[in-house]
Amino acid sequence: MDYYQLFDIPRSASSEEIEDRYHYFAKKYHPDRAKSPDAHEKFIKIKEAYETLKDPQKKERHMICLCLQRKR
Repeated sequence: MDYYQLFDIPRSASSEEIEDRYHYFAKKYHPDRAKSPDAHEKFIKIKEAYETLKDPQKKERHMICLCLQRKR
């Protein structure tokens, strides 16, 4: 899964932009606030995406995986 696409941000997004989008989507899909039946699943994906994109090493691995997927 492309976490940048999930957050609807460019791959060149700053850490501030990533954090802003995380907060926006976390509020939108928080299971206590959202009425959607799949809100909990979306919330988990959003948290996973943020945990990956905020850590420089995980972010780099994610970018490598995206590049490899494109080459297929």
